[in-house]
Amino acid sequence: MEQSGLDRLNVLSRREHSPLERLFREISELAGEHSVREPGRNAALAFALLQALRFPAESPELPPALVKLRDTLEQNPDHDWKQPEMAARCGCSPTHLVRLFHRYFHTTPRQFLIDLRIQRARQLLADETFSIKEIAAAVGYDDALNFSTCFRKRFGVSPREYRKQLSFFA
Repeated sequence: MEQSGLDRLNVLSRREHSPLERLFREISELAGEHSVREPGRNAALAFALLQALRFPAESPELPPALVKLRDTLEQNPDHDWKQPEMAARCGCSPTHLVRLFHRYFHTTPRQFLIDLRIQRARQLLADETFSIKEIAAAVGYDDALNFSTCFRKRFGVSPREYRKQLSFFA
């Protein structure tokens, strides 16, 4: 955001910067790739950025402890996170953690973590040097079958089929 100058504009003064920073990071990663492996990814990120700039955040600013927890989960999706551990990191009870996640993320802590893992797996599937089993382990699944089932539920295709589609469009 600093490079774009958006952090200095008044339009962002009441917005939470983390989602925008994540979008810019993803756009930078995509620009750094030599070949676009995921069709429509650039357009989707550009649209998400424009939407984030156009519409004000619906919920109040995230509490700092929740921001820190979210960032930790994003950096370590493969860790075997339990709700009490997440709550302790956030400095609240597990019940209150669920309330916070519903209020700010409109989901549960468990579903938030699953979403992070599946998104990370999607990125790893572009690299054909990793097996499906290795990717499952890298994103926190002990069993590749559970990973495949969860992935299929989310995207409608198995990880192997998704990888084939990626190679077709590359």
